Amino acid sequence: MSEGQPTDETLAVTPAPWRQRLQTDLRSKLIDGLGAAAILYLCMLTVAMMMRPVQNLSGSAGVLVYIVVLLAISIFCLERSLVTRWGERTRAWWGMAGGLLAWSVTMVSNDLGAVELISLPGITMLLMVGLIVSVLWRRVLPLGVRFYAFSYMLFWTGTMFLGIQNYFGQVSYLLKSVYWGNGILAAAGGLYMVYFILIKTTRRIPRLWGALWLCFFMITLQMIVRGGIL
Repeated sequence: MSEGQPTDETLAVTPAPWRQRLQTDLRSKLIDGLGAAAILYLCMLTVAMMMRPVQNLSGSAGVLVYIVVLLAISIFCLERSLVTRWGERTRAWWGMAGGLLAWSVTMVSNDLGAVELISLPGITMLLMVGLIVSVLWRRVLPLGVRFYAFSYMLFWTGTMFLGIQNYFGQVSYLLKSVYWGNGILAAAGGLYMVYFILIKTTRRIPRLWGALWLCFFMITLQMIVRGGIL
């Protein structure tokens, strides 16, 4: 055998290139896709679970401190998502985490009555923020900020949509049925996101977008079935 040619033992040990790509691709789908969705979901549950013990132990003052801490961490994540020396995947992770923490701040404030999401001012604010983000999306906002803004807007829109339907569902059985039908749509959307992540995606960033949507559908389904995140 001439020098430089692989031996039979090397060929037997070294996996084929297509198998290496498949293993790497599958690992990314599990970590950047399904794993990311599970981490985001558990983080949101943890943040929601912490609010009641804080309120019982420290009252409104403790909840205010909790809100400030969450907001500070959210802004820190936003700043980290702008670090250009990091890869797109890392910046996207920071952006998603920061956006969901910012949404948690809004939800805690809503539960305290400091912010009324299901109201005319809340709807107006949502439309205004949505229009501003849509104008700045492609030309101004970097990737990390896109994930931050989209995470916040997605959960804000979903929560307001469910809140409005639940409100009108109290006076109409038909609208109440439509409200519960959203649970079926959320379950179907979650299953499609699993299919999208495992079958359709070929790059990490689309998998992270899919993970965010999967987390949204899981939280939405839980809010419909249980009447809230917890």
